[in-house]
Amino acid sequence: QLFSLAHGKTKLLKSDYEFLRRFIDATKANLFFARGVAIVEGPAESLLLPALAAAAGYSFNEHGISCVNVGGVGLYH
Repeated sequence: QLFSLAHGKTKLLKSDYEFLRRFIDATKANLFFARGVAIVEGPAESLLLPALAAAAGYSFNEHGISCVNVGGVGLYH
C-alpha cells in the first residue's frame, strides 16, 4: 500500500520536510524500500546488528531489513 508524503497529507511540519531533505541521502534512502528498518546510532551498530542476526541464523538481507546509521543525529524527528 502506498501513502503520499506530500505536504498536507501527513502530520509532518514544514520544518520536518526541510530536515528530511538534508538528512535523507543515498545512504539512508534505502529505508523507504526495506521491509523492515533498524535505526542505529553509529557505524559500529550498523556492522554489529546484521552480524549478530546472522550468528543467530537470521539474515537481514534475506528478510529485507535495512540497517540505517543516523550518526547520532535526527532521532528526535
